[in-house]
Amino acid sequence: MIAGAAPGLKITKDLKAINHALFTDDSLMLGGASNRIAFAFKNTLQAYCKVTGALISERKSTVYSWNAEEEETQKIACNLGFNGYSKWDKINYLGLPLTLGTNRVNLWEGLITKIKGKIIAWGGQWLTHGGKLALIKFVLSSLPIYQASYLMAPKSISW
Repeated sequence: MIAGAAPGLKITKDLKAINHALFTDDSLMLGGASNRIAFAFKNTLQAYCKVTGALISERKSTVYSWNAEEEETQKIACNLGFNGYSKWDKINYLGLPLTLGTNRVNLWEGLITKIKGKIIAWGGQWLTHGGKLALIKFVLSSLPIYQASYLMAPKSISW
């Protein structure tokens, strides 16, 4: 990204501002809620795609904001071609909700719904009973373990 194009967020006065974090197949870009910064992000994403041949999934990409007007968030999201949210209950990153001060049971409901949906989808397939159990044990068990590494599950939903 062009130096100074996106100021990022400064956690403490002793650290430099952070404007991005890169993971295997996921990127987090941080900056102020302005069209200028959104344009810098868009140019950066387009350059990245051109160099690597990667594609950006507009369906999976999201603009999140706080301390910004909903209208401004939507305008920025529209300019980028993404969905936009300014409510903390919608913020997820790497599949985990990034919210504080909300009911912990609510934070686990999406995962429970996802697991139930997968079990139902697998139920009608050609898999044997043992095959279904193996999928549940080895595939679905990783989902709550991953979320539990970040969010403690309330007693009401723990197994």
